[in-house]
Amino acid sequence: MKNYFRNYPLAKTGFFVIPLVVFTIVMGIFFPGSAPEHFSSFIIAFEFAQSPDDINLLLSPLSVEEIRQVDVGNYIDFGFMIAYTALLITALGKCAQLLNKKILKTGIFIAIVVLISDVAENIFLLRLTNNHINQSLNSEIMSNLSYLKIFTWTKWISLSVLFTFFYALVYNLRWLFKIIGVIFLFPLLYLIAAPEQTPEMLTNFTNSIFLCFITLIVFLFLYRERA
Repeated sequence: MKNYFRNYPLAKTGFFVIPLVVFTIVMGIFFPGSAPEHFSSFIIAFEFAQSPDDINLLLSPLSVEEIRQVDVGNYIDFGFMIAYTALLITALGKCAQLLNKKILKTGIFIAIVVLISDVAENIFLLRLTNNHINQSLNSEIMSNLSYLKIFTWTKWISLSVLFTFFYALVYNLRWLFKIIGVIFLFPLLYLIAAPEQTPEMLTNFTNSIFLCFITLIVFLFLYRERA
């Protein structure tokens, strides 16, 4: 085992996949299994809600108890965001040191922006569920939706930019990493190619981010230090 970690120096960082999987499974218990048409999940549709009608479409079919379960899922998400931020920051720091690419450390600041945005996003999601339960005025709901949009897009766009740093990292490595590294460009390229915010576009875009996380984990386990 010691020889393995000596030859694959990024593998330990790859084990952040364990808490990420655990948090994902637990959150899935509390979030509704159904989602609006063309959305991949309930929570993605919730994050990108644009109007009080969208909120009603999502939350009206749920009982108060089920909405409170959505809140629990969002509270658990705070742990998930800490885990993925730790993964990103550790991976950037290790790769910058191991491959002598100091530019990667700039990505650490972007990862912090992602974390702050995700925390703020969840706060406004919790406010919106509370608005729905208390039948708040549309003006209050719209105010919370406006802030939600800012923080949601800041998070996802920042992640898109951040993964281009990993593409710059793998581009100069062996051919296998060059091939799989193209995946790191998918989110930013998709934003440029499909700017219209349809449910299909948002689903494909967020799925490309999740694919980038999977690709990063694979890279961390596959990268072998040259003798």
